[in-house]
Amino acid sequence: MGSGIYSIGVSALQNAQLGLATTSHNIANASTEGYNRQRIIQATNVPVLTGAGYVGQGAHVSTIERVYSSFISKQINSAQAEVSSLEAYSTELTYLNNVLSDTDSGLSTALESFFTAVQQVSSDPSSLTTRQTLVSSASALTSRFQGLSTLIEDQYESVNNQIQGVVASINSYSQQIATLNKQIINAESATGQPPNDLYDQRDQLLLELNKLIGATASTNTDGSYNVYFGNGQPLVVGTTVTTLTTKPSAANPQKLGVAVANSSGTIELPESVITGGSLSGLMEYRSSVLDEVATRLDEIADALATTFNAQHALGQDLQGNAGGDFFTSTLPSGSFTAASITVNPDVLADVRLVAAAAPVLVSVSSDNTGSATVSAGTVSSGYSATPVALTYAGAGDELSGFSEFPVTVTVDGVATDYTADPVPYTSGATYTTGGVSFTVSGAPDDGDQIVIELNTGGVSDNRNMLLLGSLQTAKTMAGGTATYATVYSQLVSYAGAKGAETETKLAAQTSLLTAAEERREELSGVNLDEEAVNLLKYQQEYQAAAKMLQIASELFDAVLNIR
Repeated sequence: MGSGIYSIGVSALQNAQLGLATTSHNIANASTEGYNRQRIIQATNVPVLTGAGYVGQGAHVSTIERVYSSFISKQINSAQAEVSSLEAYSTELTYLNNVLSDTDSGLSTALESFFTAVQQVSSDPSSLTTRQTLVSSASALTSRFQGLSTLIEDQYESVNNQIQGVVASINSYSQQIATLNKQIINAESATGQPPNDLYDQRDQLLLELNKLIGATASTNTDGSYNVYFGNGQPLVVGTTVTTLTTKPSAANPQKLGVAVANSSGTIELPESVITGGSLSGLMEYRSSVLDEVATRLDEIADALATTFNAQHALGQDLQGNAGGDFFTSTLPSGSFTAASITVNPDVLADVRLVAAAAPVLVSVSSDNTGSATVSAGTVSSGYSATPVALTYAGAGDELSGFSEFPVTVTVDGVATDYTADPVPYTSGATYTTGGVSFTVSGAPDDGDQIVIELNTGGVSDNRNMLLLGSLQTAKTMAGGTATYATVYSQLVSYAGAKGAETETKLAAQTSLLTAAEERREELSGVNLDEEAVNLLKYQQEYQAAAKMLQIASELFDAVLNIR
């Protein structure tokens, strides 16, 4: 009898000791990241058959388990991967948006100031002061382009550097998971019991991995994990690790791509394979925003330089010479974007080279007797500077004397080409010959003349500058549907809309992550009040077991003292 009570008491004492140890372990790890609370699982010992029936032999602790939900853990990992992706995307985009919309760094105010200076020159084309103001405004505008170009390059470099760092961290976490897999396999094979703390450490590493790249895990029969990313690409298989690396992308060597390293070399992975985590956010930001912004800035810079230079070349400077390039496009070696232009050094050095005037002058002869008037005329590329006098023959309403054919006559938007003299006269019609266009109105008399000649005294002529100023509102971009400012405004709006969309998604995903973490905390977190109650419970069990041993000892002594 005493021996039976004694053995039952010992088992109860051992169970209480394990309960106290487990509870103490929970309390000690209350603030340990990734820790899941543990509890002992007790089972009844095999009873002994007696004549009075089966007599119980106490209990034992069959295992110590962690309170854990793989379903909740998968929810947290998935939500964490999405949150980290959106955070990386948002961080880069927020900075870009701030720069694009800033009046001190964006293009909008600089474009407006530049064309304001163009209008000032058109108001006083002979003034060297207004010309200097124009050149200074142009320099300020090109500085904005160069600043944005530098920003784009810096962000490309930043993304490259961050991708390298993230890939290195992914490899580190993968190796740590493989190491823990090996330790778990050895521990379980040796004891048959779950090494709960190792499980927690591995799950925490998997969570940290999901901050970098979306990853899922499956459990093998030996307790190890297989970890996959993307559409099932293996990252860790038991104790074997797939090493990731970076390499210049085949599509654009200036961008770093992610590749799998093996014995035969490296294989670049499609960006679509990288889903979730900061790595995905960085690569998606680069492809969906940064590439778009770089392209649009490139187009604006190219369109501004090309169209302004083309019109400037059709003008005449203060020295009577044809206009040269006003802007020079530059593409520094190794840059990611061509959105960088400068003012031509010749114009910077001599503002007289600003071509404000038109190279030809169209006028009616001073000897005319009719009422016809003519516009001063404009020129197009390849114009002829040969002086010519056109004579009106009233009987047939015709003009003769053209030296360049065909002559295009445009009336109410309808253009007709003529290949020889005479050419019909219509009041209000626009005539184009040898690249020179002019509009004639009124009623000329027989013998009246229209004279096309070189603009030899065009110091105060502003015709070309007016045409340059009209480029501000001309739809020279997006297939003739948008102005420079409109395209830039659309670019700013695009980036801003992406930012707002990202913030909305981030808020929603953060809420999902928080909710999942709260569910995990409710299930697996350490509640100190509950653990305090458990301490008291196991203390009382320990004291009761000790009392049981005391009674068993006293009974045994009593038996020994029987004479």
